[in-house]
Amino acid sequence: MVEMAVCSCPEEADAEPDELDISTFLGYAILLFHLGAWSDAIRSSLYPSEIHISSFGQVMLDYDFEKAVLLPYQSMFGS
Repeated sequence: MVEMAVCSCPEEADAEPDELDISTFLGYAILLFHLGAWSDAIRSSLYPSEIHISSFGQVMLDYDFEKAVLLPYQSMFGS
């Protein structure tokens, strides 16, 4: 987030971001991180290349692979 601000904001700025601006930008940064991870998983054929957006704006994926393979493996590995 700091790198994005340094690259896109002028050095001579008249306004400073408040808490709401910073939390909004942080939310966008987290969303970009998650979408990038999902993109990698789709390209690796771990998830189907079909994404649905709910009426509330939530990104919906098919998590069958994660439930069948990843979660049991992570549970076994963690214990």
